[in-house]
Formats: sequence, C-alpha cells, structure tokens
Amino acid sequence: MTSRLDTAGRQEQPLQVEPWILSLVAEALPMAVRRSDAEGGCTYVNRRWLSLTGRRLQEELGAGWADALHPDDRDVCLELLAIACEAQQPLTMAYRLRRRDGAWRWLHEQAAPCGDGEGGFGGFLHAAFDVTEQKLSEGRLRQLVDRQQVSLEELRHRAINRSQLILSLLRLQAREAADAGARAALEVAATRVQALALTDRRLDSGQEAGVAPTLGRCLQELAAALQPSFEQRGIRLQVSVDDSEVPSHVTAPLALLVNELLINSLKHAFPERRSGTVKLIGMKAGASLKVVVADDGVGLPEKPGRRRGRSSGMWLIDGLAKQIDAEVTIERDHGTCFVLTVPIDRAAALAAGRPPPP
Repeated sequence: MTSRLDTAGRQEQPLQVEPWILSLVAEALPMAVRRSDAEGGCTYVNRRWLSLTGRRLQEELGAGWADALHPDDRDVCLELLAIACEAQQPLTMAYRLRRRDGAWRWLHEQAAPCGDGEGGFGGFLHAAFDVTEQKLSEGRLRQLVDRQQVSLEELRHRAINRSQLILSLLRLQAREAADAGARAALEVAATRVQALALTDRRLDSGQEAGVAPTLGRCLQELAAALQPSFEQRGIRLQVSVDDSEVPSHVTAPLALLVNELLINSLKHAFPERRSGTVKLIGMKAGASLKVVVADDGVGLPEKPGRRRGRSSGMWLIDGLAKQIDAEVTIERDHGTCFVLTVPIDRAAALAAGRPPPP
C-alpha cells in the first residue's frame, strides 16, 4: 500500500457544503465516494461504493467500511485517517478493496476536510478512483524489465565464459607454435582477449554489487595480469590509479587502449634485454580522465605515425581512441610517454542522450 499525508503549508479551511448538495453530487460522480466524521467513522457512501463492494449501507457505517480493505492495508489506512483527522489536513492514499466477487481492486483515494455547518471541522469527503489496470500495467512492465535484466546477465556471463575459452585456446596455440613470430602474435592476441575478459568480469561484478565502474577497477587488475610478463623481462611496472568513476561504455575501449600501450612498451622500449621502468598513472582531470603510460626506454622514432610500416597495435590504439573521443599525445624525453585524455563528462552526456557540454 502506498500513501501520503499532505501536511505542508497552513491548515486547510473545511469546505462548507449543504448536505443535500453533497448527496446529489456524490451520487452523480463516476467514482466511489464516502463521508467520514471528525473521528474518521464512516457516515455515508454513494451507490458506486456499494456497487463495488456488494455490501449494504449499514455495513459500511462507522468502522465497517474498513472490513473490505486488504488485511495488509487496513491498519495503515486507519492510522493515516486518524492522523489526518487530528491534523485536519487533506489525505491521499492507495489501498486494495475487496470487490463483490472477491477480487482485489486498487483504489487511489483523495480526502478533503469538510465543515460541520458551524465553522468547525466536520470530517472528510473521500473520493476513490479504481487504478487496478494501471497497477497491473506497472507490474507487467516491471516483470518485462526484470526478464530483460536476467537475459542481459545471462549474455554477460556467457560472453565472459567464451572469452576465457578463447584466451585458453590462444595461450595453448602460442605454447605449441614453432615459429617465433606466430608465437609472439598469438601471445599479443591473448593479452587483448585477457583485457576484454577482465573488463567484462569487473563490469559484471560491479553491476551485481551496484558499484559504478572506476578507473582503479578498470586498470589495476589489468596491470596485475601483465605484471608477470614485465617481471620476466626485468622491467618494473609501477601503477598509480585513482578511483574516479568511468562511464560503463568507456571501460572496455580504455582497458584495451592501456593494454596496447603497456604491451607496446614491453615489446619495443627495452630492446636487447635492457631493463627499465614503465609507469601507469590514471586520474580525474577536470571534465576528463587522464591516463599516462610512460617508460624510460629507448623511445619512439621521430615519426612513429607514418602510415607505412605502422604496427597493428598503433592502428588499434587510434581506432579505440576514436571510439571514446580520446586524445592521444606522445612525448619523447628519456623514453616515451603516451597521454590519453578521455572527456568522460561529454561521453556520459552523449550516452544518456543529453546535449554534451561545450
């Protein structure tokens, strides 16, 4: 049962209505009407009310009208009515009433204070509308939404399981590959699938817990999964990422972007078994997220963006950046520093169908 007692503002003045006018109007209205005294006892119901309940007028008088209320709603209705009588304020409530055939009908009731003919408070005039069909429609809509949510969760779990299967197959093929180039390509493909699988798993667990995606949840586990590969090469991977919220549609492309940049540093920044350090830094910067992947390796050539000879990783980085409207800048000073700037406020506005901020 839902209800609301309107006690805002100054006290309402009771309506002064002639009894014969009140009776005439009440019988003509296409809704269930009743009249209560200053203590909340029923003194009158119209024919619509009697037709709905199938009871006689004498049965409805006093507290009898409440006998047809649903057991779960009766005490609350009577308590709200008592409070309204004491406050002499309008009352709005919804409750279930037993129809003459035994079915429960939802009624939405509004009650206004009435005068006693001498300028004082004489009780309430109640008007109740049957809103059962609306309630049923709301229930069907909730069931539909619940079914869709279950379907989405099943699809997410299925996608996570398939990603894990693909990852296992790629790693198996990489171990068995005789050609070093093929083995390296399969390992890179495995890291990309791993990045997607970790992101999907984090999103899934976050949604189940009602937790919004954050930069830390998005990137820290990804870095931890790559840590063994860095350690095998004697390369330190330092991570400093805050817990700024990330729009859900940004997390997967961003995780793949960072994965590509880390793998790029691992493969190219430290040739000939050189050691060094790669830093991953992430934070909120105004209306954007700023993610930095920096190494102290040999650095990129002056024109790494030339289309001829560009690696598949760089092509993938460009494509992923476009998906989330991210800007990628490259700094060369004692190594290479990639800086990603992701306008998350703009991305969130576009995803929600709102005009983006300037």
